[in-house]
Amino acid sequence: MRSELGISLGIFGTLLSLSSFFILRDDTLTALGIGIIIIGLTLISIRDEGDISGIIEGGLANLELLLEDLDVSQKGYYFPNGNKVNFYVALNGKLSFPEPQGIITTQDGSSVLILHPPIYVIKDLNKSLDSLISEYVVEKGLAEGVKVVKNGSVYALEVKGSKVYTPGRVKLVMGSCVSSIVASIIALKEGKPCVIKEEKGDDKRFTALIEVLT
Repeated sequence: MRSELGISLGIFGTLLSLSSFFILRDDTLTALGIGIIIIGLTLISIRDEGDISGIIEGGLANLELLLEDLDVSQKGYYFPNGNKVNFYVALNGKLSFPEPQGIITTQDGSSVLILHPPIYVIKDLNKSLDSLISEYVVEKGLAEGVKVVKNGSVYALEVKGSKVYTPGRVKLVMGSCVSSIVASIIALKEGKPCVIKEEKGDDKRFTALIEVLT
């Protein structure tokens, strides 16, 4: 998992730094992209699979800077593509799900910010939802316990003892880290986009509603 997350951050950081330098001409975003690349390389190089919450928090802090710099505040959607998932949020116009052409992709006059969530690639999708959540959340030390109940197109999530701090702008747009990971898994298992509708509570215990688009 750690190496996959590192690769995801490395790709995202590369796209961000290149597009910022050559297209946006933004030195701040270029530096941010380079920082994300460094975090990704660090993740790849670390072999111990223990608690990775501290490293993920570093990546989330960088995402916070990006979302604030672009003044993004609306909720985005988790969009599956095979065993991978991307996160889409509209910057202007109507939200669509185009093939990524960079961190910011424009189609029919609408611009979409496309990000990699904390978990970008999920293997063994034939496993049950509960098994995948346990593998990618509980066993990695990101939370003490996670319970999910499905009701129609909505999944009710209960998380106990979250170990990852999610900055305010990231939480507003993408949801908390644990909710984001669960939403990514649900999008891939359902094969449909989903959105984190709401979250309530604190790190000791919080609930969330994740809706699948039908």
